[in-house]
Amino acid sequence: MVRACFHVTLTLLLLVIHAASLEFNYQQLGHTGNFFNTSGDVKPQGGLLKLTNNEPRSYGRVIYPKLLHLWDKNSGKVTDFATHFSFTINAPNETHHADGLTFFLARPDFPSPDPRDGAGIGLASREQLLKPNYTKEHPFVAVEFDTYVNEWDPEYPHVGISVNSIGQSDTAQWSPSLEERVYNADISFNSSSNKLSVIFTGYKANVVIKGNLSSVVNLRDILPDWVEFGFSAATGNYYEEHALSSWSFNSSFDMEQQKGGSKRGLVIGLSVGLGVGVLIVILGVTFLVRRMLRTRDYLLRPTIRQAVQVLSFEVPLPTLTPPVPFFTNNTSFSSMASVTPPFANSQPVFSQSSSTLEVISPGAAYLHTY
Repeated sequence: MVRACFHVTLTLLLLVIHAASLEFNYQQLGHTGNFFNTSGDVKPQGGLLKLTNNEPRSYGRVIYPKLLHLWDKNSGKVTDFATHFSFTINAPNETHHADGLTFFLARPDFPSPDPRDGAGIGLASREQLLKPNYTKEHPFVAVEFDTYVNEWDPEYPHVGISVNSIGQSDTAQWSPSLEERVYNADISFNSSSNKLSVIFTGYKANVVIKGNLSSVVNLRDILPDWVEFGFSAATGNYYEEHALSSWSFNSSFDMEQQKGGSKRGLVIGLSVGLGVGVLIVILGVTFLVRRMLRTRDYLLRPTIRQAVQVLSFEVPLPTLTPPVPFFTNNTSFSSMASVTPPFANSQPVFSQSSSTLEVISPGAAYLHTY
């Protein structure tokens, strides 16, 4: 029983540890099978995960299958998080290519672009973004890697931090290559300062260059406590191919939650189960020690070494003799005769002191008083 309770308690403890953080690292996304939630034209290709095709009005999203606990309703605390990813852009036409890729956080069940176009880089269509209440019902925060200059954009390809809009964002100039190259990005959020930061790479004269951008964004005021997160990409009338190469992510606190799951129920269940398991183990060990030490005869008592071996499951629990009966002056010889000594069929017991060796008969060992 003690061994079973020990394994149950250990399992519950490992579940709690596993649930205490959201962290992953995928060095190749093309071999992740159907792990991610995908939509649109997403498909694996070699070690990559293609988001769009080289064709007009292509769209793709890759979303992590578990929600991110962004902030806690009880304490108001917001998580810190950091993510690194690499991606490629392949533009077959040097003059007509669009539209880009984003990393985003959004309310769960974020709608797909309808109709498909490249204006919202896979987050939403131009038509959806023009609806007055659309972003109130479906809020998002995104870091965009925009390769096409729309009328609301700065006059160059850029990296931008967008909140419920594509046209109103903080931006930094970006230099993507028209050839198929690998780009790296690191995005982090500091909850103490509400600073969302991104470090990114580009190319100038075939040399890798780095850029950076940061903006103060109060995620708690914009997004719900649980959010979905991942990537989007899209093309419009002009097109290019977007693909993810790798993705790692970690957050600072609380638990993962499967869509539709109950975080509070999981916490309560694991806590109660762990507490009960520890209590059962303590009671089991106490019972074991009391049972092993219940005999009055020190010759029959197990040594400390034997007790430790039993508690560590190295040897099975021994079959112990019943407690020695306590004889009084009123005890009759007939009742004493009915008591069967535990060593009735045993060999003599040898008792060794520091200087002498004494042979004690089995019956004497049973009735001997110390």
